[in-house]
Amino acid sequence: MLSRYINQILKQHPEYAGIIPVIEKEILHHDIMHVLVKQGALQQLTFIGGTSLRLCYNSSRLSEDLDFNGGHNFKPSDFNGLENDIQHYLSKKHEVKVWVNKPNQEKQGNYQTSTTLADRSS
Repeated sequence: MLSRYINQILKQHPEYAGIIPVIEKEILHHDIMHVLVKQGALQQLTFIGGTSLRLCYNSSRLSEDLDFNGGHNFKPSDFNGLENDIQHYLSKKHEVKVWVNKPNQEKQGNYQTSTTLADRSS
């Protein structure tokens, strides 16, 4: 299914043939954001980084990931199960095997950071 979307895009924009991985990530970014909105997760997060600049402010910068800031009341446990929701939605919509790792907790200065990886089998 994902390849069908990409092929439709390439029919309209053959000049994008060299950036198929970027197109794939763009589609997945939109789908992940859809799940975050649907589950209410974005009410507790601030969307930051390169992808936010592109999606919110039409920046030409391409990005590899989605970055969020949770603020001082952020509790990763509030998002338990969200990785399953993302995995289920992407797997069902695009008929591909997808996995989402639980966040890695790191301390950077006075801030707690979480990194989550989503990937798929080719």
